[in-house]
Formats: sequence, structure tokens, C-alpha cells
Amino acid sequence: MHKNPACERLASASKDSTVKVWNARTGRCLFSLSGHTDCVEALRWGGAGLLYSASRDRTIKVWAITDAGAASEAGKLARTLSGHGHRVNSLALNCEYVCRTGPYDRAAGALGPFPSTELAAASAAERYAKCLNGGAATGKGKEMLVSGSDDFSLFLWSPTDSKAPVTRLVGHQQAVNDLAFSPDGRYLASASFDKKVKVWDGRTGTFVATLTGHVGAVYKVSTSPQLQARHCTARVVASVAASILTRTCGRHTARVYPRATTPLCCFL
Repeated sequence: MHKNPACERLASASKDSTVKVWNARTGRCLFSLSGHTDCVEALRWGGAGLLYSASRDRTIKVWAITDAGAASEAGKLARTLSGHGHRVNSLALNCEYVCRTGPYDRAAGALGPFPSTELAAASAAERYAKCLNGGAATGKGKEMLVSGSDDFSLFLWSPTDSKAPVTRLVGHQQAVNDLAFSPDGRYLASASFDKKVKVWDGRTGTFVATLTGHVGAVYKVSTSPQLQARHCTARVVASVAASILTRTCGRHTARVYPRATTPLCCFL
């Protein structure tokens, strides 16, 4: 919200290898982003004016998006992140929770409404800075991006200023399906077809723990919004197994695939 107080932009990814950015209020397509050579599998909006896209072409592209209200809204390719040996399935950002909830912070009692859009944007900017700087209002913190792939590995990136990976995270024995940072960015969880969830240090990529118990592939992970530094790592992740459930809904019988969604702040 600190970059676009109107919060009207929506990005979509397609099998046609493109990313389209829309005005969600008017339904108008603002511009298209071309450059991938295969299906685009994942998208993430960052808080530094960047949009990240991951594709089956084994790359992640970093797009610089013009500020809302500019004479000509557009996006251009800033850099391409390469290193994976197979399709890239998932992306996660250390500031994702803060970017999504903006100025609203239940823990601090900041539930709104705010007197003006300007004050709300300023509060969102302050929360974003604190997220990057480990709770401090100022510092040299950066957005950290993690990518998961069918090559069984993860890469940790500092995508705002470099196209070289910070580190490679290995340990899974099958494809990585999903990724999630804790709200404060301290922890990172990964889900895999190898039936395991792995927990990593969100700042260095250092391995922390393996969570076992599922008897099927793990498709999704979701971190609790209450997870802060003072809480134990056992609460880092809620995971969802791959088993298919069958239930009857009225006269219909439908297979229900378990899913997990990240809890959203009340204003959404």
C-alpha cells in the first residue's frame, strides 16, 4: 500500500507465457509483460516497486513497475534470475505478510480506520521497513525472495539488487511444491512431494528442522499470523497432506483436495 495507496492493481499469469497487470476496479488491462518462454507458474508483488514471476522455463523474472498514477503505467524487465535445473513452482517473499496487510497490525492494535490515505500509506511504509530490518525502523534490510523447483532445491535471492543467488537450499528428495515465510521473515517453510516439510532460517537459508508425519505428498504450507520471534519453532507451519477426501454434498459426491490459505488481516 505504501507504493500504491489505491490498491487497484492485479497481476495474472498464464499458460501463454505472459503476465498481465490489470486495474481491478475498472477491469482494464494496463499492460502485458512478455519474456518467459513457457507457462508462468507463480507471481509475487514486492514492496520495492517490483513484481516477480516464476516459470516452467526455469527462470524467475524481476519486473520494475512504474508508480501508480504515472503518465504511462508500464513494466520493464529489471533482471532474470537463473540457476534452477527444472521448472520453478513457487515463490515467497520475506515481506509478503506486511505487503498484504499494509498499515493494519492486529498485534499493535492498528485496525483502522485511518484518518486519511496518506497516514495509512505512511504506516504501511513503516511496517515494511521494520519487516526488512528485523523490527528496527531504519537499516539496510532488503527484500528476500525464495524459489522452489522440480529440481528438489530452493534458491534464496536478494532480487532488488542482484541476479546471483544468496544460497542454494538442498535436502528435499522430490519436487518442492510450496513455500511460506513467517510474518516476521525469520523462518521459511517448504513443502515437497517427499512427504516432508522443512523449516529454514529465512535470512541465511540455514536448515532448521524437518517436520515428518505425512504419508502423502505435501502440497501446501501456511504460517500463523501470530508467529513472532518469541514463539517456538514448532508453531512455524501448518501443512496439508496430499490425500484425496471424498464427501457427499447434498446430492453431489465431490472429491475434496485439501488446501490451506494464509490467514488475512481483517481489512481484506
